[in-house]
Amino acid sequence: MVKRMVLFFLVLAAILTTGCWDKIEIERRAFIQVIALDKIPEEERTDQNSRYVASFVFPNTAMLGAQGGEYGSGGGGEASVTISITGRTLSQCAYLMSTRLGRVVYFNQARIMLFGKELMKDRQLVRETVDKLARDFRLNRRMYVGVVDGMARDVLKVKPKVDQLIVGYLTGLFEDELDPARVRTMEAGEYLAAMREGGDLIMPKLTPYTDEVKVAGGAIIKDHRLIGWLGEQESVMSLLLEDEFDSGIFEVLYKDALVTYDVFDAKRKIKYEGEQNGWLKFTISVDVEGNLAEFVLGEELFDSKVIAHIEGLINKKIEKGTRDVLYKYQCHYKMDGIGLNEFLFKYHPRVWQRVKNNWEQVFCEALITVESDAKIKRIGMIK
Repeated sequence: MVKRMVLFFLVLAAILTTGCWDKIEIERRAFIQVIALDKIPEEERTDQNSRYVASFVFPNTAMLGAQGGEYGSGGGGEASVTISITGRTLSQCAYLMSTRLGRVVYFNQARIMLFGKELMKDRQLVRETVDKLARDFRLNRRMYVGVVDGMARDVLKVKPKVDQLIVGYLTGLFEDELDPARVRTMEAGEYLAAMREGGDLIMPKLTPYTDEVKVAGGAIIKDHRLIGWLGEQESVMSLLLEDEFDSGIFEVLYKDALVTYDVFDAKRKIKYEGEQNGWLKFTISVDVEGNLAEFVLGEELFDSKVIAHIEGLINKKIEKGTRDVLYKYQCHYKMDGIGLNEFLFKYHPRVWQRVKNNWEQVFCEALITVESDAKIKRIGMIK
């Protein structure tokens, strides 16, 4: 009896797990890999009700040939297909694309989602976009998101020097392990959560060129709207203040020569110091460890005074850079881009309850001191 039951379940499992469950051939599927969303330019508006330009990239399955299924092995044409659709809503754009392609569209394998600058400046469109994305269970919450300085669809026109597929090229940029501090990253799940919690966040910035895309800097989003940009170095300093800095490179000038400091570890600590003349007071400590990667041939680095002097130069650079970013946050954009509100909520709830209803003004008036402690651990193999 037991053997019959085991045999029955084995046969049942084989029946249920064999074959194509939806009977749709791969050639009839469109696996979306990159999504670019823009606000439609006025000169391209043919329908006064149209608001979006949604561009999608998916692989050209007709090119899947006999050589191991690699792109470019047969069928001719481009390895991927790019299509742009205009519509009143994102749902309409996705529906129109499906009907015009004659394929079943899948979004759960998307790797990249990009937003155009003009779209992100329109608060109403941003809120509608976030609502649609948050409701759509088909979207991959792990895909990378970013804001393009220009039209998001322009990124899809870039012809990379090495990669054949734009999705592989963009994914490689976001996953850059050589200089992660330069490339700010954010996933769709993190983006949607920040938008639901108030709409204040710093997003990755992308700038397209003819044959490359630069991922550096940050897009400052306040109350669900793009209000400004962080430069490349400002974004690095902001990551230090956010405790999101993993590794990177700093350069300082010592005796008319550039010294390269390769950071492999950085930690940030926030301390609430109470109040001074009614203003909240904070001290942010940044502890950095790294190696000297480049100096001047013939210069000796075995003198502790020389090492200490270079460490002091690095500290001055970090403290000045972080102060400049804080000034921009407090005075220009009036936005807490470093998470002081979250710190108070977690560790000083009584203070937070007292200031949360007027946090923007409290943050702008807060006294924030940054103290850097950089350590040189290795000087390289010289002798």
